[in-house]
Amino acid sequence: MRISYLLPFPELNGGNKVIFQHAQLLVERGHEVTVLGEGPWPRWAHIERWIDLTREAPALPPQDLVIATFWTTLERAPQLALGPLAHFCQGYEGALPHNARDLPRIEAAYARPVPTLVVSPHLAPMLAERFGRECRAVPPPLDPLFRPAARERPHRAPWIAVPGIFESEVKDVPTALEAIRLLRDGGIPCRLLRFSIFPLSDAERALLPPDRYLHAVEPQELADALRECDLLILPSREAEGFGLPLLEAMASGVPAVASRIPSVEIIADGAARLVDARDAAVFAGACRELLDDAAHWRGQRDRGLVRARDYAAAVVAPVLEEAVTWAAERAAHPVDGAPNRPYRVRGERPREERRVELKANPAELRPQYQGASPFPHIALDGLFADELLEELLAAFPRPDDIPWQRFESATEKKLGWVHTAPLRPAMREFLWQMSAPPVLQFLEALTGIEGLIPDPYFGGAGPHQILPGGFLKVHADFNWHPLLRLDRRLNLLVYLNKDWREEYGGHLELWDREMKAAERCILPLFNRTVVFSTTDFSYHGHPRPLACPEGMTRKSVSFYYYTNGRPDEERSAPHDTLFRKTHEGDW
Repeated sequence: MRISYLLPFPELNGGNKVIFQHAQLLVERGHEVTVLGEGPWPRWAHIERWIDLTREAPALPPQDLVIATFWTTLERAPQLALGPLAHFCQGYEGALPHNARDLPRIEAAYARPVPTLVVSPHLAPMLAERFGRECRAVPPPLDPLFRPAARERPHRAPWIAVPGIFESEVKDVPTALEAIRLLRDGGIPCRLLRFSIFPLSDAERALLPPDRYLHAVEPQELADALRECDLLILPSREAEGFGLPLLEAMASGVPAVASRIPSVEIIADGAARLVDARDAAVFAGACRELLDDAAHWRGQRDRGLVRARDYAAAVVAPVLEEAVTWAAERAAHPVDGAPNRPYRVRGERPREERRVELKANPAELRPQYQGASPFPHIALDGLFADELLEELLAAFPRPDDIPWQRFESATEKKLGWVHTAPLRPAMREFLWQMSAPPVLQFLEALTGIEGLIPDPYFGGAGPHQILPGGFLKVHADFNWHPLLRLDRRLNLLVYLNKDWREEYGGHLELWDREMKAAERCILPLFNRTVVFSTTDFSYHGHPRPLACPEGMTRKSVSFYYYTNGRPDEERSAPHDTLFRKTHEGDW
């Protein structure tokens, strides 16, 4: 395809870095990509086709897609008339206080009915509800310049990095500077690294002068400096679109303390310490905990390095290409010509076209479910039409089809789906249908749990598969959704394994509360569905390595459901997965 990115002045900032990274990935996948902007070619950007709109009119052949990257470029694009238009949104500019004067123009630009790529999934619902936008999430690829140094503990005089424009309310740099002052007052001789696209201001110098200040430096210099730091503080407020420095810090092996805001919760996914925004004392306390405990510091460093791999170029490139292809088709052929189309997270067919029919009476099954041991559960054969699951099996991604999240540890060895990875339409449609009201009502009638809420991000859910030799040790699931802030209450697992034999193993084992024995072992047969309640004591897994032949895998599609609150007797502090040993020699 011929693709053009349209951006304002090509200064070196995080948003522009992401645009050029996307452009380069598309070039590497065989597309002809041009970037247009109001200024000279940026030396730091790895792109060959650049047009300075202040010096020349673009003499380009018709483009398959023009991607506007800022609200002003949404205004400019129709004047250039280069081709069908899409929008890459890295944050809604109308939410920024310094744009208040331009808000009517911003809202008029966003009212254009164009397909939209968003840098983070949390932006899509707002754009859908407010502007009728149809969206696809496309994260930034990790710059390979950001890599870790060999470190076991923080420096005695630790370096703390703070990114962002001091004058920007969204970046809230003053909160980070106050946190560092509190750390110093408490006896930690920390040194401050500041980096920004603006020069150091007198106001910032008066508040807390940095030990080192990097102003608009090229990525290599920033990567080298960040690698030597011991912590990063990211105090951004809720309007932050993504928070690229957090990803770069995790890839550099630098633990982070960041604001608990939607964009950051998605990036961190448990790999950074999140605290309430605007509270310098809380930031300082979280930093002290990390700096005072080398084991804690190493653990968070390791989690960050693992999480950063999800943003590798090889993972992001196919997601980007699929989304750009979708945007080109949408821009060239608008759905029904409608100015405001309904938002659909996954799948392009209208919601009313297909319905999942559940072949069971939930009210009749409720006593069996609630009275089951060792905890409430049920296994149902033939709950779905075989034809539907045959279609689902045909659409199930093979181990090398998509960028799976690969778990390789002493407690789990499996492939899991991440919401940014592409899926075939049948699978995407099934994921949506299982989050729709008919399924929620069925589950509420079956379990007696009212007010079930699906997870639009499918965190930890969706397609899973386990290769020969793989396993998932017995565990109780994480109990809290950090982004939605909801309690996890219910699991539903759909198995897709045809011709599965007993000797292959892979049984779902349900263990008693005291972890003395598995009270039930369920073979993962085709069109077998298991539903069970999730508490701190609903121990389950398949701890024995899978023994199926090479070329076969254990396939399932999982769904997790939440509520706003839970019974008092089930309450506990938020926690991650709790693994339990079942055999001598387990990890």
